[in-house]
Amino acid sequence: MVSFRQNAEKIFVLITDEDITNYGNQSQYSMQNAIDSLNAKGIRLFAITPDETMFYNDFLPICNATNGVLYPNIESNFSTIFDNLIQVIQQKYTLRYCPTSIMDPINPNLCIPLIVSLKIFPNIEDSACYKPTPLPRVVRTDDTKALDGTIQSERINIPVGVEIFNGSNVTGVSLYYRRNADTLNITAFDPPVNLQRQAGTNVFTGIIPANTVQRFSVEYYFVAHFPNGDVVSPAANAEYLAWSFAVAPNTPSVLR
Repeated sequence: MVSFRQNAEKIFVLITDEDITNYGNQSQYSMQNAIDSLNAKGIRLFAITPDETMFYNDFLPICNATNGVLYPNIESNFSTIFDNLIQVIQQKYTLRYCPTSIMDPINPNLCIPLIVSLKIFPNIEDSACYKPTPLPRVVRTDDTKALDGTIQSERINIPVGVEIFNGSNVTGVSLYYRRNADTLNITAFDPPVNLQRQAGTNVFTGIIPANTVQRFSVEYYFVAHFPNGDVVSPAANAEYLAWSFAVAPNTPSVLR
């Protein structure tokens, strides 16, 4: 009798090129007996057989009934089969989280009750508690927001900045900008500039240089860098929906 350690994942891998009734052999046990015995022990059957109808008939029902897999390609590369087998086994432990209530917007730190179940055994459930982790946000400073809708003079440095919320692990912020001298021929954004972090804060500041601040307008956006990826501001399609301000000639009007 094979013994398993407690809570072990139990699988049988059957490699055979003989069907169950080969040479007229008959067993005292039925297919249903085999299925019941495997399921009673929590064992999954993975069978590697030839690609013939008799093997589908003999082994596919057992594999399906025990949440296993039939591989009808015994003459193929076994490394490919076992790579797939490993993935199938790992997927058993994919958890599904079903919130039983909606997050309270007033107190987002409250723990949300959940029902947790295994992917292939949805009838096995347990309760848990989940506290959502707020996503990092890149928010322009008030002075930077105030640039919206304004007309700036030509050839002056324009200070800009952002503050990072829910992102203590931010590693840096890049500023992208470009001058739009012709609305019909949009130029590419200049290479990014690294903003400077203000000591003891999550505020990052820098400048759009004077040689870029020329008519008719300037567009810019920010990219905050985190170990698991980047967060962009504006969040949607930043290169095409970038923040902007107008630029007017820095010369007095002439009356004629």
